Amino acid sequence: MWAQYWGGTRQLWVDAGAARALRRRVRESMASGGVAADGSVALSRRETRFVRRVADDVRALVPFLAFFMLPFSAYALPVIVRFFPGFLPSTYHSSSYRVAQMQKRQKVKVEAARQLRDALSERLLATEGPSARERDLLLDFIHRAAAGEAIPLTQLRPLDRYFATHLKLLDLEPRRSSGASLGSWLGSTLWLCPAELRALCTFYGLSALPLPTFDHCANQLILHASRIQHDDKLLVQEGDRWPTELTDEELLEACDERGLPTDVTERDRLVAQINQWLAFRRPPPPVSAELTLFAPALATNTRAK
Repeated sequence: MWAQYWGGTRQLWVDAGAARALRRRVRESMASGGVAADGSVALSRRETRFVRRVADDVRALVPFLAFFMLPFSAYALPVIVRFFPGFLPSTYHSSSYRVAQMQKRQKVKVEAARQLRDALSERLLATEGPSARERDLLLDFIHRAAAGEAIPLTQLRPLDRYFATHLKLLDLEPRRSSGASLGSWLGSTLWLCPAELRALCTFYGLSALPLPTFDHCANQLILHASRIQHDDKLLVQEGDRWPTELTDEELLEACDERGLPTDVTERDRLVAQINQWLAFRRPPPPVSAELTLFAPALATNTRAK
C-alpha cells in the first residue's frame, strides 16, 4: 500500500512539472499573438483536461497530507478511501481501478435517476398552467423511458425552453429575497427541492452535503454543466479525430461525466453514445444548462436487467 502511495506521489510530481510546462506554453502563445515559440497553438482537449486534473490532484493532496499527520491515521486511511475515493489524488489509483469505479457507478446513477424521475413526475402531475402541453410531453417522455424504451435525447430539445423556465437552476437569490414564501414560488417555478437536487448531484457523482442546501447543490450542478459545455466545444474542435485518439478510459470518463451509461465495454458503443450526445447538444440554438443536466437522468433505463 505504501509503495502505491509513494509511486502516486512521484507521479503527481512529474505531472505537476508537465502541467507547468503546458501553462508556460499558453502564456508564450498569448504573448506572441496566438502562436508559441515552438510553433504550437492552444492546448488540445487532452492537455486541457490534464492540466485541470493535476490542479485537482494538488488540491486533494493538501488535506490528505494533513490527515496523514494525525495519530493512527494509517489505520483509518483504508476506511476513508473506501467511502470517499475522491479523498486521494487520481495518481494514487491505477487506470483499471478508475475504470472499474466508473462502471460500478452505473448502479448508483440508475437509482438516482429513478428517484429524480419519480419525484419530478409527482410534481408535474400536480402542476397546471400555460405550459401544460410541454408538461404533458415531458411526462410522456418520462413514462416511456421508465418503461425501458430507448429514446434519443434529441426528442427533449423542443422542451428546452420549458426546462430553462420551470426547472431553472439560476437566479435563486432574487427569488429568496423577494419576500414570497417557499411554497408560493416552488409551485409557480417548479424549483427542485433539496432532495431532488441531491439526486442530480448523486447521478453525476458530485459532492453533496448530508443536509444539502439549494445553493450548494445548485452551484455544484451549474459548475458541472459549465464543464460539460466547455468539454463539448473541445470535442467538436477535435473534429473527426477524437473517436480514434481517445483511449477506452477517456471515452468511459467522457460518458460518465455526461451521465451516459458506463456499464458498456464495447468501444463502438461508447463512441456512438458521445456522437449522439454531441448531436443533442449541437447548436443552434445552444441547449440550456438545465436540459443538459436533466436529459441524461430522465433518459436513463431504470428497469432491472
